Amino acid sequence: MEDKWLSIVEYARTYDISDMTVRRRIKTGKLNAELRDGKYFINASLEKPKSRFDATETTTKLPIVESRKPLPESQSLDIVGASHFEERLEQPKPSPKTLRDHEVVNKIDEILLICKSKSDQYKKNEQYLRMSFSNKVLHLEQTIKTKDMEIAALKQQVEDLEILLRMYDQKTIQK
Repeated sequence: MEDKWLSIVEYARTYDISDMTVRRRIKTGKLNAELRDGKYFINASLEKPKSRFDATETTTKLPIVESRKPLPESQSLDIVGASHFEERLEQPKPSPKTLRDHEVVNKIDEILLICKSKSDQYKKNEQYLRMSFSNKVLHLEQTIKTKDMEIAALKQQVEDLEILLRMYDQKTIQK
């Protein structure tokens, strides 16, 4: 059998992995290569990866799972947009093709449930704060009315005292 030598780029393209992954495997000794004229070459007849994703690699690529329903651009992730979580939970789930897809779908569902729970919490907190603040505003308005009435009464008393003072001054002048 004839030896087939591939450059790093050729090897990466042949086995559908990145150039950096090939370089990393050469550097860590997981892949044997020869240095010729400043370039590494791998003997493809001897070195064949077991799978596209090596379990010992430091990075993990997650499979792409189709979204059930995209979030409309006009809808932001605030309390008003909370109904979106409920819609996603009620939609039929796609059938997972692999165990990993199934795990990803389950994680997405867990995250959606957490988001719905947090959204419900925020709604309750918002209702509580609205009630609390509206009660405080009513109390403050009543306090202001009471103080305004007290001020009006004090102004009346000041006027009465001024009148009494003038009358007293007039009596003292007449004597």
